[in-house]
Amino acid sequence: MSQMAETDKEFQEQDATEASPPSETKDPNVIDWDGPNDTHNPMNWACGPKYTHLALVSIITLVVNLASTMFAPGAPLLMKDFSVTSSTIGSLTVSIYLLGFALGPLFISPLSELYGRLIIYHTCNIIFLSLLYKARFRHVDRIIMNSTINIGEGVS
Repeated sequence: MSQMAETDKEFQEQDATEASPPSETKDPNVIDWDGPNDTHNPMNWACGPKYTHLALVSIITLVVNLASTMFAPGAPLLMKDFSVTSSTIGSLTVSIYLLGFALGPLFISPLSELYGRLIIYHTCNIIFLSLLYKARFRHVDRIIMNSTINIGEGVS
């Protein structure tokens, strides 16, 4: 019993030394909030902005994932309208988009660590919209081969 009490006492002393205030010099590489009441910390936001951001991110996530899901049933009709007879091209309409959606984060995630999320987020949205606009003026074969994978990367 005395050994357990001594061990507990050692842990309490160790916790007390770890909880001591930090030294006056802070590591410049450590990023932290400006205290527990920092207004930029999302945990301190009012309910309105919290739920607004939650709703926006949820809607964007839903729309991006539905883009390939909604298109898949219409792919045969699109192939018929453009007189495309290759079943491979029909499969590629969804597959390449999803490939870009899967591979995009491999390249974009490191960039968000270097430049911040906001600039990467806005850049990807601009790329996504511009590629959708570009795809509007191309023949279906060109859309599939050139734009679809880039649209998937822009979305991710």
